[in-house]
Amino acid sequence: MKVALDVDGCVADFYKAVCKKYNQDYNNPVLFWDTPFIVDNWKEIAADTTMWRGLEVMNEIDFDFHCYLTSVPTHIIEHRQFWIDSNNLPNKPLVVSYDKVAVAEEIGLDILIDDKPANVEAWINSGRIAIQYIPYYSKMPIKSPHYTTNFSDIKPMLKHFKNKHNGEKRIKGV
Repeated sequence: MKVALDVDGCVADFYKAVCKKYNQDYNNPVLFWDTPFIVDNWKEIAADTTMWRGLEVMNEIDFDFHCYLTSVPTHIIEHRQFWIDSNNLPNKPLVVSYDKVAVAEEIGLDILIDDKPANVEAWINSGRIAIQYIPYYSKMPIKSPHYTTNFSDIKPMLKHFKNKHNGEKRIKGV
């Protein structure tokens, strides 16, 4: 069972950092991922390597997973790896792609943990299992029957899937 873990919105508090940068209230609920002040300022956000290196850790990771699967601009990859290393997060491969399903096909990923509804929905539509993490600021639609607002729920969810699909080469969605 190969599990992929998204970074921004699950482990790294990208939203809070961007809100602070632009004097926005990060406690205001987000109804959709491409919120206007992020989209309008994306070039500046993408160029701010100091911000990317200084993101706060949102959640501790207490479960095993195969890789980090994240969507960041290519010039941010080294800063993302620096962030993972400097925060003593699990030493796992960092896979970067804007098409997470294509990566799943390529390297045989079964389960995705992600906060972005579009990623969750695409993953499920590919016949895989997605656990949708709902961060504190999110009022985005829930796209998976497997979701949580508490990162500590993920370990037992993964254990359930492992037990349910024990011995199968590939795990298919429910």
